[in-house]
Amino acid sequence: MVGNDVPGVPHTDKGLSVRREGSVIRPCAAATLVEALILLLIGCGGGTSTPPPPPPPRSSKPTPTLLTTLYRFLNGSDRWSTSGESERINLPLEAQTYYVAAQSAKGETALNRLVNSSGTDHADAVSSLNGYSQDMLLGYAWTSALNPAMAQLAEGFNSSTGDYALLALSETLPGYAPQPLAAYGYPRYGGLSEVVLSLSGGGVTVESNEVAGGAVWRWYWNGIQFVNHADYGREIQDAFYFGTGPTNPTEAGDNMFNSFDPSLRHGSPVIQFQNPGTTQVTRAIPLEWDPRLFGGDQDHPVIWDTQRLA
Repeated sequence: MVGNDVPGVPHTDKGLSVRREGSVIRPCAAATLVEALILLLIGCGGGTSTPPPPPPPRSSKPTPTLLTTLYRFLNGSDRWSTSGESERINLPLEAQTYYVAAQSAKGETALNRLVNSSGTDHADAVSSLNGYSQDMLLGYAWTSALNPAMAQLAEGFNSSTGDYALLALSETLPGYAPQPLAAYGYPRYGGLSEVVLSLSGGGVTVESNEVAGGAVWRWYWNGIQFVNHADYGREIQDAFYFGTGPTNPTEAGDNMFNSFDPSLRHGSPVIQFQNPGTTQVTRAIPLEWDPRLFGGDQDHPVIWDTQRLA
């Protein structure tokens, strides 16, 4: 049957047309297509074919870097930095300030905690400070920013009290004037567990958390929130494994949870965190999900510093 003899197919004076998913194939076009297929089949039947090139060799698995978390606590009027468990669990913490390297390497400098002669004030420095002596090695800061996630450390000084304090990035402490150190690290967010970037449109609102590597923290549709962020293994985020091994770079951060103080969790450092127009863009340098695989723990996250997740 042709033309109007076929239900739903119009008859025209120019010949049969067949509609398929909105497209139209006309007889002349179909004939041309058949001729092309015949030529292709004939060509494939003779001569020698060139085998495809071999796949490129697999790159070796990169080596992650063991980090030290820097904390600041307040003892009377003296603000100290620390990087170890013994002081962290026994003193009132004010902030998580930076990640620095846990082990010495090229391009790094020792970051020390100093104490004055009377023991009443502590300071953080990569060089000597008049009237102060070595008290503790905090870790190893970088001498320059190796990637956009790093920031220069700043030591605040209160001229009224004579107190020094390591400041978190963009932190303002009343009475303290920031003084840059010749040192760089991965900034943390003081006592904050959330720094949210929000974008809405079409009944949907997405909120990403900079503290947690820029992972999607909340997703609302018609006022209903769908995302579980009870720990850094949830969220809407990227993560992957190297081969079949247990290593697991994770966008949000690692599994060293602190249920009593979420601000002490280890989030991945962020490279990009913005809303260009109607698009939300985040990029992070991932932490290893289980830092214990590389000698880490609650105070020592492990970073895959050559990797990027978005």
